[in-house]
Amino acid sequence: MHETQFGKWFLRTGVWVKYVLDLAIVRLCKLAGDDVKQNARVLDVGCGFGQSLAIIERHLKPKQLIAVDVDPQVLPAAARCAAQLECPAEVGRADAKNLPFADKSFDIILCHQLVHHVGDQAALLAELRRVLCVGGLVLVSESCESFIRTFPVRWFFRHPMHAQKTADQYIALFREAGFTVDAQQIEKDTPWWSLLDWGLFKRWGWRKSDYPTTELYLVAKRAA
Repeated sequence: MHETQFGKWFLRTGVWVKYVLDLAIVRLCKLAGDDVKQNARVLDVGCGFGQSLAIIERHLKPKQLIAVDVDPQVLPAAARCAAQLECPAEVGRADAKNLPFADKSFDIILCHQLVHHVGDQAALLAELRRVLCVGGLVLVSESCESFIRTFPVRWFFRHPMHAQKTADQYIALFREAGFTVDAQQIEKDTPWWSLLDWGLFKRWGWRKSDYPTTELYLVAKRAA
């Protein structure tokens, strides 16, 4: 599902890059730990405007980096980001449910804030598994329905509401798709930017209960 104009504007802001994108990739790399293969072939699926590419290069040091997005309007900016990298990098248009790559083409796939945009999530995960090599990793960062269903998000952004899930439902989705998801490589969180009150009510003592999980980070492996 294509993003709104406000959504496209927000995805180019420093808030998005610093507090969402960068922190998510760093967190996923820590979760993956020693499972990260050196000189990996990396796919960034749903790359958007390409700000993720320099972060991927810095933390994963790939042998090859390919980035794709279904929206042609974001690709020129992504290509400019790719041109600034030291590693070989390519940017192209592709539907994440029908990727133009051979089976087992990649060692690592970054899937950052993509799944909740896709209506047919089972088809998406099947395609990611197809192009991932045996032993490869999908680094997943997802917003949960407790965040997506809030009024501001529904007003300013666009998502297939029937496809939204809780953190546990996303974990189950990946396992049902044939991925191995180790409990030690899962983190649930509620970052300040995902809360209507930015977390201030609890900090000031006005809220006693915990906030619901709004963000999920996990490493999914293709075992066979």
